[in-house]
Formats: sequence, C-alpha cells, structure tokens
Amino acid sequence: MIPRLATAPALVLGPPAADAPWQLLAASPPPDLTAAQQLRLDEIMASLAHWAGSGEAPIVALLPLGQGAALLIRAASGAGIGPGALPQAHAVLVTPTLLGQIDGRAERLLPVLPAPDGSRSFGRGPILIPPLLPALPLRIGWQDIGVVWRNRVVIVPEAADVLPTLVTLLANAGPPEQAARITGWATTAILPPAGDFDPWDDCQLLVLGPGRRQPNGMPYLAARFNLLGEPEPVIAPPPAWAAWTAFRDATDGAALLPWDHDMTVEPVPALLARLADHADASRRNRTALVRALLAGRGPQAADLNAAGLNLLAGWLEQDGAADLADKDCAALGRPTLLAALARLDAPGQALAQMRQARAVWLIEALVDHAVAAGPVGSAAALWLAREVPDHPALPAIVAARLAGVPGLDVTRLASPTVLAALGPRHAELALQVTAAGLRRPAGSLAGIATSLTALRLVSAA
Repeated sequence: MIPRLATAPALVLGPPAADAPWQLLAASPPPDLTAAQQLRLDEIMASLAHWAGSGEAPIVALLPLGQGAALLIRAASGAGIGPGALPQAHAVLVTPTLLGQIDGRAERLLPVLPAPDGSRSFGRGPILIPPLLPALPLRIGWQDIGVVWRNRVVIVPEAADVLPTLVTLLANAGPPEQAARITGWATTAILPPAGDFDPWDDCQLLVLGPGRRQPNGMPYLAARFNLLGEPEPVIAPPPAWAAWTAFRDATDGAALLPWDHDMTVEPVPALLARLADHADASRRNRTALVRALLAGRGPQAADLNAAGLNLLAGWLEQDGAADLADKDCAALGRPTLLAALARLDAPGQALAQMRQARAVWLIEALVDHAVAAGPVGSAAALWLAREVPDHPALPAIVAARLAGVPGLDVTRLASPTVLAALGPRHAELALQVTAAGLRRPAGSLAGIATSLTALRLVSAA
C-alpha cells in the first residue's frame, strides 16, 4: 500500500547536444545506484540513443536495472517531441520497496509519468505518487493469455489500443508465483542490445502498434486479435505448474519448496519427488505427508499417489521399517505399506528390519494383494520360511508368486528353507518351486543341487 504521499527519483535522460552521447541530464534526488546498476543505466541510455535514430514513434517501457530495481520510461525521438528538438526520455526509478507498494505493477505509475517535452524540468524534483493512483484503461472480460509462461509479442490494430492492451495483459498475468518472471516490457521491438543489456532477454512482453517494426528472429510467440477483439492464442500452464499446485493443495503448503520458473521444464515425477523430499527433510509428520499425497485428486492424482508411495518406500528403505510405529501403521494401512514395499529393490531387507509381529501383520495381508505376484511375494515367503515356517499364509503367498511374472527372485524361492517349510503337505507346490528355480539360468549348480536334495527329503517324509 502506498503511504499518504510517496516520492521516487525523477530522471531526465538524453543527449546534451546534437550528436552527443546520452547521459543523465537531470535527477532529483540523484538515484542511489550500485556500480552494476549504474553500468546498466549507461547501457540502457546507449540503447535508447540508437533507437532514437530510427525516428520511431514515442514508446513506454519498463527496463530492469538489476537487484529488483527498474526504470519506467517514456521516450521520444526528436521528431516525436517537436521540430528541432533532441531525443529525450523521462524515467522514474522503481525500487523494490516502491514496487511492493504498488503490488508489483510498475505500469500503475504511467499516469504520473509525463511524456518528454525537451526540457529538464521533470528532473528538478522527485515524482510525487499519490495514495490513489489514476485508473488505467483496462479491457474488461479479457482472459489471461499466458504471458507469464512464455515471452509474447502482441500486435494491436490501432495505436490507441497499445496502452489498454499492455496494462490489461499485465493486470491479468498470473499466477503471482510466476508473474514475477515479467521484469520488463516495452512498446517497441527495435531497442538494440548494448553491453550486457539485451532487451529481447530483459523484456518478456512487447505490445506493438501499427507501423512498428518487427525484426526477424524475435524470441516471442506472437498474439493477434480475433474477431471478438481479444488476443490469442492462449498459452496454458505447463504440467509442472499443475503438479506443484496439486502438491501444495494436498499438503496445505506444509514445507513447500517455493515455485521457480526453472520448474516449468521439469518432468512431473521428478518435480514431485523433489517436493516430497524437501517437505520430508525434517522427518516430522511423514505419515501425514504420505497420506496427503495418496489422497490427491484431479488430473495429477496418479503422479501425487506415486510420489507418496515413493516417499514411503524411501522412508522404509532408509530407517523407517525398524521404527514403524503403531500409529503409522494404523494411519497408512497394510495395502499402502505393501504397495510401497513393491517399489523397493530389496523388499526383504525392509521386512528383516521390522519387529516380527509387525512383519507378520503386514505379510498376512499379502495373500489378497496384487504385489504378492512380484518380488514382495518372494521376500515375504523367504521371511516366513525363516522366521515363522508353520504360518498358514506361506503356501498361498508362494502360489501367488509362482502365478506372477517370472523373475530372478523366483530362483531364491527354490531354497531348502522354503521347501522345508512347505513340507510334505505341499509337496506339489514344492515341486513347482523347484521347477521354476531350474528354469532360471541364474541358479547356481550348488544351489540347485541343494534344492533337489531338500525336495527329495520333503517327498520322502
């Protein structure tokens, strides 16, 4: 919010004489610039000097100085001011503090920034900024065309459309987390580079009226007006933004990694994994975080659910299996824990870390769970055969694994421990296990011999 009456440095830029370089002709108060910002100001003036030579009509622009500051300018060539006049620009120094007071919208200062008139009177005192700035000519009903996601150049049919189009596009630009990307804009496309100042990099939005030159190779997606008088095409937010917002909503923003423009090109699974890791860094409320992700809904539900299971799997793999508390088990449920185990490279290690009663509680739910047909089934069968060999769930789990897709883990089932636990009552199942082990090339000759010996003992019993 603007104080009762704010002020900002007023600057007059231009050449002191014909054919002289541009310089700071007047400023009140003198701008407090760092060395880097002063260098950028010099580069901007060099660019404006070349632009003025084109004789193009007057322009407005917001040109970043660095460190959050910018110059809001109105510039005109000599012809744009009057016969015999020298080119000139009026500018206001927009500091980060001032920008925050006007909701990040520097264009709101345009009504109090006069056009250059060839004199230096504008720079004799600071610009006065009233608490209630004059209204801007906004277009009602326009949709956001996605200027925050990609650099845009908008071509308007009439010169009178330039300012309303510019301020409306900026007012509609969102979301706020991404709108900060727009640090500069202009109503010309022919400001040339000067030093490290490159207007095509520093101005993310151009609005051009009739007669404005449009050089080839501009790195902007063009927008033109449709029959309804609205600019198009509209650029939709990238999938990464939808994933970030879904994560924020699912977790109520808990320990959320701030949005960054670089995230726009990040694959959704990788982004969600990074967000989950950041939110889990404190290792507090892990269960709540996992549950929130698993409860995610909407278009990103599958990715959110996968992120939750991956987070839980990583937790179990690191140290969570040993520390799994009753409240965690009750909150997550056995199907969720089993699905997380299925994402581990070595689910047997996680089972081995658990207390025996906890592992049995979990394995007992495996009989009716799809992951029994994969490596989790083999790991559970091996654990039961070693720890609770007479458990009634063992034969069903072994049968479920044999019915699944063959894998290297099946070879480990053809072990004396498993075969002995199956016993004579399940000799046929033991034979199937041994046959499956024999079909796997990974089985060693010694292991196969041992399994066959165990099978003979089971059959003879």
